[in-house]
Amino acid sequence: MNGLPVEDDEPAWRKLRLTLERPYKDDHGNPIHQLLDVTPEGQQIYEPAPDPNKQLAESIRRVFAERGHDFFEKRDAVSGRIDIESSNDPDDEHEETSAETVNPSTQPMTPEQLFKMRSDIIPRLDIALGEMTEARNLLLLLLSSVSAKESDEAVPPVPNLPPKALTATTVTKPPPIQSVQTFDVQLVIGSKDESLRKAANLFKSTATNMEESRLHGEQYWANALKIRKDNWGLLPAPLPFGSFLGKGADKTSSDFLVSFGMEESPATFRRKAIGHMATYGENTSSALVYPHRQNTRLRVTLQLTDNNGVKQSFCNRVVLEDESDLYGSLKAAQTEVVEEEIFSVLIREASSLPTASARVSERLIVVEAAHGTELTFELVDNSLLAPGDEQDGPEYGGFYGVLCSLIIAALRLLLVRGHGYEKAKRLGGSETSRVNSSKTLVAVQQPHILQKITDLTQYHVFCRRLKEELDKTTETLSEVGIKTLLRFNPAGESSHQITKLLTENSDRRLGGDASLYMDERYISLTLPMLRWGLDCHRYSLHFTFESPSTLAAHLTNTTLSISSIPQLCQLLLDETERFLLGRICEVGRELCEPVNGAWFLDQLTSRSVGRWEGNVLYVGCFSFPGYNQ
Repeated sequence: MNGLPVEDDEPAWRKLRLTLERPYKDDHGNPIHQLLDVTPEGQQIYEPAPDPNKQLAESIRRVFAERGHDFFEKRDAVSGRIDIESSNDPDDEHEETSAETVNPSTQPMTPEQLFKMRSDIIPRLDIALGEMTEARNLLLLLLSSVSAKESDEAVPPVPNLPPKALTATTVTKPPPIQSVQTFDVQLVIGSKDESLRKAANLFKSTATNMEESRLHGEQYWANALKIRKDNWGLLPAPLPFGSFLGKGADKTSSDFLVSFGMEESPATFRRKAIGHMATYGENTSSALVYPHRQNTRLRVTLQLTDNNGVKQSFCNRVVLEDESDLYGSLKAAQTEVVEEEIFSVLIREASSLPTASARVSERLIVVEAAHGTELTFELVDNSLLAPGDEQDGPEYGGFYGVLCSLIIAALRLLLVRGHGYEKAKRLGGSETSRVNSSKTLVAVQQPHILQKITDLTQYHVFCRRLKEELDKTTETLSEVGIKTLLRFNPAGESSHQITKLLTENSDRRLGGDASLYMDERYISLTLPMLRWGLDCHRYSLHFTFESPSTLAAHLTNTTLSISSIPQLCQLLLDETERFLLGRICEVGRELCEPVNGAWFLDQLTSRSVGRWEGNVLYVGCFSFPGYNQ
């Protein structure tokens, strides 16, 4: 804008001229520092003032870095040479000399250097002269062939050339021999045949791919309709990576995902339980593709150790689904995800078991449920599992093999129960709280899975040991001639009630009862027009028990709580001895009735006492044959 004429009648604002240079001082003449940042509190941070010492150090460092470490030595040498030359030529003292203006390359050449340069340049100049002469002669010859009538300019005369300076020679390729011609023809025909075959194969492969794509598209929508008909969850697929999401863009999904996870499962497992339809070109034999599938199944193993230290292992029979059809593939994938979720819950609860200890690894959980009984949960690859028809070994069958399969089914029920609790908690339902006996609202705790299975396993071991002791007592009494009947019912609930115990979140436990009847007799009753017989027992013992290991003995006058097997053995021994002593008293009364004898039981000394005609008979303690306790 500088340099433009300014009119006197222009307004003042048009006469203002602004410089393009960045201002470095304010209105008061103070230097303006460069602003670097402004804090959230409003404090302004300026660029610090340069340090003169640092600038000087940087300048000195650059001198040595750019001109060498021997800069001063060179400078002194050059200055000394200039001083010597100036002292030899005193007439030129008025000329300005400097070390920087002296250049060794400006010195005159020696005769040897000049001769060498002439020897190198003169042959090259002769060659260049000959080439330029030949080029000029050829150009003039070509221009002379043009007619003077057609040319508007005068053509320079053609120099005298020697005869036959420029001649033309025609070279003809000789024809090949017959065999070579035949070979050439065969080569041409073969190459054309190969080209035609490649083109035909290309069209054929393209037609095949188009037909396969059409069939795959039809199968794609057929499978989609089957999935929708079977009520599997369908979700819109996310847009491809890098899709345009601006205003006016098509944000609708062109595909869908299949969700086969449980509704209340954690988000991690819901993301795993997602598959999509296989697109054309994917190398897969299944109609669905599962990107997060791990191909593992849960196996439950029960290891028992007897008194001799012999170990036996039993496991459940893992049924592998047939994944050739769509339903089998989805069912297999869903089973794997559910069992992975069960295993994650077992790992979370294994560290807080109140009545058992557990060892946990990445794919293995070992729970010492009871003495000599270990319960193992393991995630096994499908490739290591045998087909269902080949799982017929002793470790798969029998009672304990069925028990392991029952544990797997119970784990699934307990997982569903936990999901129901989470749903009720999320929706604010009444299943998360209940009213106790004092009519107070109490929150229901989170249902446990592993603790329930451990309690049932301990209860099974407890019932087995209890039955062994009662069977031992029954066999001992039978050997001495006393008819004894044992009725043992480990589960007093029906199958429907047991299922409700697993599915409902309550404090009720599985329980049963056992009865030991001694001295069985048959009583015949006769009434008018009716006659029947009745079995009766003179003495009986009743026990009730509850999971995991609660036992109570119901005697005639009291109820005792039994906490150990030795205590149970002692109780059975005492009650059996009491029954036999009482039976001896009855027999003694029958025998001593003619002499007016008296028989009674001494509770303090555990003896039967008989008196008749001045005689006293004591029948004391004894041991059963074959009874070790």
